[in-house]
Amino acid sequence: MIRGKSSEGDDGAVFDEIPTNTFAQFQFIPNGDTWLSENWRWGSAIGIAHDCAQIVRTKFFVEEARVIYLENFALGDWHEKEEIKLLIALLIQREGHVSGDPHGWTSAVGARLVDAEFEDEKNGFKDFVECVRAHVGLNEDATEREVLVKALEGLKFVERGP
Repeated sequence: MIRGKSSEGDDGAVFDEIPTNTFAQFQFIPNGDTWLSENWRWGSAIGIAHDCAQIVRTKFFVEEARVIYLENFALGDWHEKEEIKLLIALLIQREGHVSGDPHGWTSAVGARLVDAEFEDEKNGFKDFVECVRAHVGLNEDATEREVLVKALEGLKFVERGP
């Protein structure tokens, strides 16, 4: 067991130990329904986006889980790429609620996610990373992982959670 700080600020929370060599896979999205689907319904209390958001928030409820993810995440398959898009969308949403979005994440990245601009099977994820790269100010030499880590850090993923 580990003691962790939840995203709600509870310093005394106790959780099962998270192995550092494995991390829960996000594989919930049914039928590939994401931002293009009428069932996605971003911002609604019903729909696939809400269900997926609930899973992601639970997965990253504990600060230690967020630290481990940031240190070890990989972008191997479709589910991992969809998870990072959803995670960044949730962080952008939280940034707007907490601080009013002073760094312009909503207009630069969030609105484009909602408009399903990154759903093309061939180039969608690449376009998403390029959009994030432009917003965080990294050059073309930075890897996808470096770009997304910088975004997660800028959106205070470890400190606040999704």
